[in-house]
Amino acid sequence: MIKLSSARRYAKALYEMGIELNVSSKFSEDIKALKELCEKVEDFVPFLANPVIDMEAKKEIVSSVFKGQQLHNYIINLIFFLIEVNKVKLLPYICKFYQDLEDLYAGRVRGKLISPDILSEEDVKAIKLALEKAIKKEVLLSQEVNKEMIGGVIVKVGDMVYDASIRKQLEILKDNILKG
Repeated sequence: MIKLSSARRYAKALYEMGIELNVSSKFSEDIKALKELCEKVEDFVPFLANPVIDMEAKKEIVSSVFKGQQLHNYIINLIFFLIEVNKVKLLPYICKFYQDLEDLYAGRVRGKLISPDILSEEDVKAIKLALEKAIKKEVLLSQEVNKEMIGGVIVKVGDMVYDASIRKQLEILKDNILKG
């Protein structure tokens, strides 16, 4: 079982180190790239966590993967450390918690906009502005397409869900009709 408290501590230490060394923007870029890699290449973390594969081979792979991107040495060293102590499965969580810390201190939140098709920039901007007005924080929205939706949108921000989907509206209408 993965202990997420360790991931939070690593993320916080990394965040504070970035501020102390005045490289927080570089750390932010590197963490974003690392998080994207963990999400897009599903076998990356399991490969690094595999005990059968030699530790030096894992480190060489990490070095070669990030050679062109020039990750900060502290980020590379964190990955190496996680490999050595067999906690590399924490890597995606560390990235997420790092971004959460950044958002917290910057006064912003991340959200997901789910719709049956990609929305226009104007629609996304209008939804974003309405959310920012409602929660009084900057909102970073990512779009997700769910072809199973009939229509409308669902917005998830933190632990809040704004459901304006057609399915939800039909459920409300059905409940109102049944109640009389």
